[in-house]
Amino acid sequence: YRFRKYQAGPTTWAQVLLMQDAEYVNLSIGGDTFAKMLDRFDRDVLGANLNRLLISAGVNDCFAAGLTLAQMQTNATAVFARAQALGIPVDVLTPPPQSSARGGWTAGKRDVYKAFRNWLIQVCPSYGFTLIDSWPASSGSTTVINPTDANLNASTNVLMDSVHPSTIGAQA
Repeated sequence: YRFRKYQAGPTTWAQVLLMQDAEYVNLSIGGDTFAKMLDRFDRDVLGANLNRLLISAGVNDCFAAGLTLAQMQTNATAVFARAQALGIPVDVLTPPPQSSARGGWTAGKRDVYKAFRNWLIQVCPSYGFTLIDSWPASSGSTTVINPTDANLNASTNVLMDSVHPSTIGAQA
């Protein structure tokens, strides 16, 4: 599979998931939301002549923008419809678990975030998309989610800044 590079940024997730070096289109650029992705989808994706597309978003929709589950679902559905129309394989990576130590974190946002992940698990097959669920992932003895944590916090060392996966987190 070949991905084209949209902008400079970490490639760890795409490379680990594909088990190869890859160029990619990164629709989930820093601070992005599904609504922002949709605004630039035609410009950034349609002309890229892709063989496969990886979509990962939801963190900023929930934690930064404070959207409701219904708003997140509406925005994601619009992006998914555009992606499906491309006629190429689409992979959707669940938003990675977060840390309750991060700014803007609340139990309510955690619940929306968890519900959004569960919704992705249900809806992606209806689009014919491959879902890549980062939450139950593990690398050796390290799991992404701390299974004993009531807040669904990520395990130690899997996040580099309470938000973004570390190399260990990407490998898991």
